[in-house]
Amino acid sequence: MARQKTEVVEVVDRTGAVPLPPLPNGLAERYPTGCLSITIDTPPEKWPTSFVVGSREWKAAVVNASCTPDTPVEPQWSDTFHVQNWLVMVREKDDPKTGEISRFRWLALFCSNGDIIGTSSDYAPHGLARALRVYTEEEWQAGVPFRIRARKSKTTGHYYHELRAQS
Repeated sequence: MARQKTEVVEVVDRTGAVPLPPLPNGLAERYPTGCLSITIDTPPEKWPTSFVVGSREWKAAVVNASCTPDTPVEPQWSDTFHVQNWLVMVREKDDPKTGEISRFRWLALFCSNGDIIGTSSDYAPHGLARALRVYTEEEWQAGVPFRIRARKSKTTGHYYHELRAQS
């Protein structure tokens, strides 16, 4: 029997936007922005998140997401962590030599044990968008298991962060 070729396409526009796929089980109401991407000028109230904007949990997430991540992203796979919530935000970093401040997008993953995993990778939000499509609200509440690692690109030689769901 011959294999059938199946192509899975993710549309990414010139801005690098990561559109959310159609979401099951009423999750679309929880993620009303329809996109996981933001610009450096996007105010916190419009940052894509699983938290209810304005709630005490959201306020804590906005403050805590910019802290040093609890799990460093290294070339080997991290231990499995269970994500319940997430926030895409803008972080700032100053260059100690020039004093220049740069702004960049940051994906913070909030784990069931209280840890926060963070990445500035442009690739990781695509993995999260796919996970939002296939896991149910109940599975998110229980914590979706992931691992993460820094992986070297074969084409550019730069590192990106690969987010992988666990079964």
